[in-house]
Amino acid sequence: QYSCVSWNESGPEYTYEFVAPGNQNVEVSLSNLNGTDLDIFVLDNSSGSCNEGNCADQGNVLASFSSVAGQTYYFVVDGYQGAAGSFDFSVACN
Repeated sequence: QYSCVSWNESGPEYTYEFVAPGNQNVEVSLSNLNGTDLDIFVLDNSSGSCNEGNCADQGNVLASFSSVAGQTYYFVVDGYQGAAGSFDFSVACN
C-alpha cells in the first residue's frame, strides 16, 4: 500500500531506479496503455530503501517532482485492482 493513495494497487509492479543528475524538475510519464489502468509512483529513497511509505508523488499517467542531485528515486508502475499490461515509460528532466 502506497502512502500517497488509499486504493488497491495490486497489479504486478515494475520498478525503475533513477539517480538525479541535478537539482531539477523531473517528469515521469506512461503512454500506450491500451486501456489498462496503470499508475505511476515516485518513491523517495531518503530512508535508504525502496519503500512504498516514501511516496513523493503519484499519477495516473504522469508524476512530477523536484529532485535533489545525487539522490536515488524509484519509479514504480503498478496496476489498479490487479490490472496488468504493456506500456511505454519516459523520464524528462528540466
